[in-house]
Amino acid sequence: MADIEGWSRRVFRVRQLPGRVSDRPAAAALLSNALSLPTDHITIFSLATTSDRLEDPPSKVATLQLKSVPKCLEGANARKGSEWSIPVPGSGEPSEVFILDTHFKGFTVLSSPISEEHRFDCIAISGLASHPFGSWQPHGPDKSFMWIRDAIPLSVPGLRTMTYGYDASLSHSNSFQSIGDIAQTLVLLLRFGGWNLPSSKPIIFLAHSLGGLVLKEAIVRMADRDKAFFGILDNISGVIMFGVPSSGMHQSHLMAMVEDQPTELLVQDLSREGGAYYLRDLNKRFEGVSFLQTKKVFWAYETRESPTVVKLADGAWSRTGPPAVLVNVESATSHYCRKDQLTTFPINEDHSNMVKFSRGDPNLGLVTQIIVDFCALDGHSGCRAGTSIDVPKNNAVGLNVLGPEVDLANTSEGLPETKMLDELGGLLQAVEDIHHQLHFEELDLRIQQIEDPFQDTFEWAFGLPVLTNWLQQGFDSSLFWIHGKPGSGKSTFMKFLFQNPRTWQLLHDWKNDDACEIPAGFFFHYRGNAIQKSFEGVLRSLIIQILSPHSKKYRDRHHHTWTQYQLNKKQYDGTKNEISKLIAVLKNTEKLKEDTQEEIRHLQDKTSRSQAIHRSSQEDFARLHRLRDSLSRLKTTFAKNEARLSLQLAQLDSTKEILQELAKRFEEDDDPVTRTFLAKVVADFRKPDSGLILKLERTVRRLLDQDVIRIDLILFFDALDEFDGHPDVICRFLKDLVDGSDSPQSKTRVKICLSSRPWKALQDHFSAHPQLALEIHTRGDIEDYVSRSVKNWHRTNLYASQLVPAILSRANGVFLWVRLAVKVLSDSLTLDGKVSTLEQLEMRLRELPDDLFEFYRLIIERIGRSDRRRTYALLELLSRHSPSGPPVTTIQIRDAVLVSDCTNFQEVEDILDAAQATKNRASQATAATADLATWGGGLVEIKRDRPQLMHQTVLEFIMGLDFKSIVLGDLADFLSENGHSFYVKQPRHDWIGGNDINNDHNPGDIDGFEAMQHLAYHGEQAEITTGNSQFDYLHSVPFMWSKSSTIGNWGGSEKVFMFTIASCGLTLCLRDWIARNGGNLARLTGGWGHEKMDFPLLSAIFFSPPWGVFHDRYMKVFHLLLENGFHVSADRRFFPMLCSAIWDAGFHKRDAIEPIPQSVLLEAATLVLQHGQDPNVQVDLVLIDTLNSGRGSFTVARPLHVGLPALAVQVLLHKDADVNCRDRGGLTALDWLLDFPAHMKMPDAWNWKQRYEMCNILIEAGGQISENASRRRCLQSMAGFDKNGYDTAPLREKLGNIEWTEDPSSPEVALKRKRTG
Repeated sequence: MADIEGWSRRVFRVRQLPGRVSDRPAAAALLSNALSLPTDHITIFSLATTSDRLEDPPSKVATLQLKSVPKCLEGANARKGSEWSIPVPGSGEPSEVFILDTHFKGFTVLSSPISEEHRFDCIAISGLASHPFGSWQPHGPDKSFMWIRDAIPLSVPGLRTMTYGYDASLSHSNSFQSIGDIAQTLVLLLRFGGWNLPSSKPIIFLAHSLGGLVLKEAIVRMADRDKAFFGILDNISGVIMFGVPSSGMHQSHLMAMVEDQPTELLVQDLSREGGAYYLRDLNKRFEGVSFLQTKKVFWAYETRESPTVVKLADGAWSRTGPPAVLVNVESATSHYCRKDQLTTFPINEDHSNMVKFSRGDPNLGLVTQIIVDFCALDGHSGCRAGTSIDVPKNNAVGLNVLGPEVDLANTSEGLPETKMLDELGGLLQAVEDIHHQLHFEELDLRIQQIEDPFQDTFEWAFGLPVLTNWLQQGFDSSLFWIHGKPGSGKSTFMKFLFQNPRTWQLLHDWKNDDACEIPAGFFFHYRGNAIQKSFEGVLRSLIIQILSPHSKKYRDRHHHTWTQYQLNKKQYDGTKNEISKLIAVLKNTEKLKEDTQEEIRHLQDKTSRSQAIHRSSQEDFARLHRLRDSLSRLKTTFAKNEARLSLQLAQLDSTKEILQELAKRFEEDDDPVTRTFLAKVVADFRKPDSGLILKLERTVRRLLDQDVIRIDLILFFDALDEFDGHPDVICRFLKDLVDGSDSPQSKTRVKICLSSRPWKALQDHFSAHPQLALEIHTRGDIEDYVSRSVKNWHRTNLYASQLVPAILSRANGVFLWVRLAVKVLSDSLTLDGKVSTLEQLEMRLRELPDDLFEFYRLIIERIGRSDRRRTYALLELLSRHSPSGPPVTTIQIRDAVLVSDCTNFQEVEDILDAAQATKNRASQATAATADLATWGGGLVEIKRDRPQLMHQTVLEFIMGLDFKSIVLGDLADFLSENGHSFYVKQPRHDWIGGNDINNDHNPGDIDGFEAMQHLAYHGEQAEITTGNSQFDYLHSVPFMWSKSSTIGNWGGSEKVFMFTIASCGLTLCLRDWIARNGGNLARLTGGWGHEKMDFPLLSAIFFSPPWGVFHDRYMKVFHLLLENGFHVSADRRFFPMLCSAIWDAGFHKRDAIEPIPQSVLLEAATLVLQHGQDPNVQVDLVLIDTLNSGRGSFTVARPLHVGLPALAVQVLLHKDADVNCRDRGGLTALDWLLDFPAHMKMPDAWNWKQRYEMCNILIEAGGQISENASRRRCLQSMAGFDKNGYDTAPLREKLGNIEWTEDPSSPEVALKRKRTG
C-alpha cells in the first residue's frame, strides 16, 4: 500500500454498489476485498440508494475516504485519474463493476430515507470552478463533515439529499458549453430521474453562484417547453440562492484566466457589463415564472471580500490577488434586498466560504430552518398534511312524536327491509366514485390525435397469416408484438387494427357465447402529460375499462328497481317531514286550545262573581266573545289538520308497502356474487394503508381474479417505447397479465397486442412471441405513394421516375421519412434551378439524413436566414394554438407571423394594411399559402384552409429544449417570446370569428367575449411560459370595447385596460401597471362607492372569468388589486355574492361545474374585510325547501349568518360585525344555529361540531337568541349537542337570560325570558 500526499484528504464516491449492500460496514467489507485494503483504512460516510430509476434492482452509492492508495490504483493513474472501474469481488461476471470517482458529476445521493418515510428531495448545485461535493465542505484537512449529507437529513426527517455536478472548471478547459447548455442537461436529467411524475417528491434546490443561474435557466426553459417538464416545475417547493450573480459579478480576474479559451464566453455571460442583457432578461423571466408558480425563493449574500486570482511566474493561478466583492448585495438578492427583505439574509463570509458550513455554524441553523419551512409550506410536517373531518355520531334529530308505530328519526330504522337497497345505492355510488377518481380527460386523446391511414394502406394486414392466425388462436397464444422504426407508422397501424371491425370479427369465438369480450387499449404518449405515459396511467385506464362491464351489468340488472326505490323513498321521506310538521302544528294548536279554554273559564268565573255590571265587565264580555270565536277557529283548524294527518299517515303506509315490495323484488333478483365482488373492489380501493400505485395494483389484481363472469380481455398497447419508466417494468407487467391470475377460480383471460420500437430490452422480452416488423410489410404502401408523387415530377424532369428505387432503398420502411424526402426532392426540381440532372438529384437524396429529428434540422437549415425569424413564429404559433379555440385559417396564421415582431398595436395595423391593400381575398389566400410553404419548409401542411404541423414528431421537435437555438442561432438568447406571445398580437378582433378581414368592421360590433377568451388564454399562457408581461403591447391597443354600453360608462380607457388585464388573469401585466403607476389603483376606484355605476372588477375575476372557470392562480390578481389601493366599495356586489357562494359551497353540490374551493372563498372574504368591506351588508341566500321537491326560496341575511368559525373569529367579529344582526325574518345568527327551519336543508358543512363551535363564538361575543326563535327546536339542538358529546353547560351558563328545564328534549318544554326591571 502506498501513501500519496493528499490522498487521505480526498473524498471519493462509489457508484453501482450492489443493492444487497445493506449498511456501511457491509460496504466497507466489500470495498476492502475489492481494493485490497484493510477495513480500517476505509471510512464510509454515507450509503444511499441511487436516484437512477432505470436500475432494477437499484444499486447503492457511497461517499468515503481512504487512508492509503489501493495497489490497483498506484502510480500515475492514482495521481491523474478521477474515475476508476473496480470489479465486484465474487460476482462471477466480468462486466459487474463498481465505479470509484472524485469528480462527483451527475446526481449523487447523500442520504436516502426508507421509501415509506421519503417525503422530499433536496438537490444542491455548485458554482463556477467549484467541486460538486467539496465546495460545500469547510476548508482544512478534516473532510469528515459535509452539512448537506450529515446535518440537514437529521433535522428534516423524510428528506433525501443529493448534489448535482457538472463541468465547472475554467482554466485549461476545452469546454465551450454555455449556461443554457448546462441547464438543458440538468432539465433532461431531472426528467430522466422521474421528477416529472405524479409519484415523485417535492424538490428543494440549494444553488451557489453559477449554479443559481443554471437553475434559473432550467426553470425558465421548463416553463416554455414540452408538457413533460411541467411536472418538474410543479414539484419545486423552494429555492435558496447563495451568492447568485443575478445582475453579474466582478470577474475581470477570471477573464484573464480564460482569455482565448473556450470558457471565455461563459465567463463573459457573468459580467456586469458584457452579460448585462442576458442576465437581465434571464432574471426577469425567472422572476415572472417563479411569481406565477408561487415558488418561494430565499437569497443569501456575502458580506466579506473574496481574494481574486492572479497568475504566478510559473504560469499557475493563485487566489492571492487583491480582495474584491465578487457579487454585491443587489445582484445576489436580485434586488429583493429593497423589495422584500424578509426573503434575503447575509452570510458573513466571502463568496466561496458562504456555503462551507461547519458543525454548529449559526448560518447552518438558519438554512436548516428555511428548509423546514419549505417542507411545511408544501403541506408536510413529518407526514403529509390532511383534512380532519369530524363525523357526528348521528346527524338525525329524532322527533319520535308518532309513537312506536312510525319512527321519523331514521328511514333505515323505520324500514329495516330496505337496508339492502340503501346499501345498493351506496355500492353503485362507490363504484362510480372510483371511476371519477381514476378517469382523466386525456384517456382517449392520443388515439384521436393519431392520423388515419392513407387510402387502402395496411389492407395487407388481414392477409398476413402470422397476424390473422394469432387473432383466431384464442388464448393459447396471448401476446403479439408489432415493432418498427420511428416514423414507420406503428401508431397509425395500431389505430387501424384497434378500430377495424375485421379485427374483432377474427378475435370473436362463437363457441364461448357466455363470455364477455372487453376491448381495451392504452396508447402511450411521451409528449403528453405524465398520466399518458406512466405506469400509473396504465393502471388507471385498465381499472376503468375492466370494471365498467361489471358495474354496468349490475346497474342494468337493478336499474328499474333502483329508480323506483329512489322515487318512492323520496316520497316517503317527504311524507314523513309533512307528518312531522302537522304533528307540530297540531300540538301547538292543542296547546293554544287549552290556553284559550283556560282563559275562557277564568273570564266566566270573573263575570259570574260580579255584583254589578260595570264598564270593565262589558270589556270582559267582549273579550270572552272573541276568545270563543278564536276557540271555534282553532277547533276547525285542528280538525282539518287532523284529517290531513290521517291522509298523510295512510300515504306513508302505502309508500312503505311499495318500498318493502321493491326490497323483496331486489332480494329475489339480486346477484350476490357480483355484489360481493364489487364490494370487495371498493373495499380494496378504499384501504388507507398504502400509496396510490399499490392501491391501483391491488385493484387490478382483484379485477383479474374475479370469478363472477367469464371475461375475455383483449388489450392493445401502443408505443411501449414511450413508457416513462424502465422498459422491464412495463414488459413484466404485460407478461404477467397474459400469464393469468394467481387465483384458480379466476374467469378472466387476457390477450395483448402491443407495438414499440425494436429496442434490445423489448426484444429480450417479446422476441419469442408472434411478431411482425412493420417496415418489412409497408414497402408496397410506400412504393405506391412514391410512384404517385413522382408521376407529377415527370413533366418537369425526365429522370424523376428513376429515383424511385433509390428512395425506397433509403426509406427502410419509414413512411414519414419518405414524405419528407419526396417533398425535398420536389422542391429541388421546382424551386431550385440548379438541380436538374439525375446525378444532382441522387446527390441531393444522399444528403438527406436518416434520423427524423436530424431531417427536421436539415429542413430548418435549408430555409433562408432572412426567413428564420418567421419560421420560428409560424411553428410556435401552430404548436401553441388554444385547444378550446376555433381553428385558424391560412391567412390568419400568415398575418400573425407578419406581426409577430411588432412591439405596439400601430405597427400591427400598418403591416396588415400594407399586406392587404392591393389584394382581394383569393389572391391573399394564394399569397398566404406560398408564404407558409416558404417559412414552414415542408413541416407545415394545409388541409381545408387550416394550417397544421405535418406530424406529431414535428411537435416533439418544436417542443424540444434546443428548438429555438436550432432555428434562430445566436438570436435565441435575445428572443423570449413564443407562440402565445404572438397570439396576443392578434391582428384584429375578427380573428376569433374568422370574419372576412377585407370588410370594414366596427370593433364595437365584434364579439368582445370571444376576444376576451382569446386574450385570457394566450395572454396568461404567455406569462406562465415566458415569465414576461405583455404590458407594453396591450397598453398600446386602443380598447374599442369601451364603446359598449356596459363598459363605456366607466369613463376612460385606463379603466377598460385595467378591467381587461385583471379579469383575464394577466398577473404580470397588472404588476407592471402597478409598478409604473406607483401602486396607485386608488385613483381608478376612489369615490366609486358614492356613484351609481359599480366597477365590478373583483366580481369579474371570481364569478365571470372569460372561460367560466376560476383558477386558484387568479388569487394573485386579487391580492395585487387590494394591496395596491383598489377600493372594495367600487364593487359593491362582490362581497354579498361571495357570501352567497360560501353558503352554496356548504351544500357540497355534486352538480357544480368546477366550483371555487371554499378555502379560496374564505381567503377572498378575509382579504376584502381587511381592506374596508362593511361586514353587515345584506346577503341574498337560497334556502332549499325539503318539503317542496328541493326547491329554493330566497331570504335576506347578513354575512355572520353564513360565516364559518374561522371567518367569524378572524374577521367578521373583529371587523365590528353586529353579533345580533337580524335576517329578514328577525332571526339572529345564533337563532340560525339553534333554530334552523326544520323544513329547510341545513348546509352539509354545518355538522354538530361546526355548530357547537360557532355557538360558543357568538355567545362569547354577546350573541343572543331572539324572541322569534322556536323554543322547542333550540332545546332540541342543545339535546343534540349533548347526545354528540359536546358540553352544553358553558352555553347554558353564558345564555343567562334563559331558564332551561331539566328535560330540554321534552316537546312540552317552555322557553321563558326573564324580565329585568
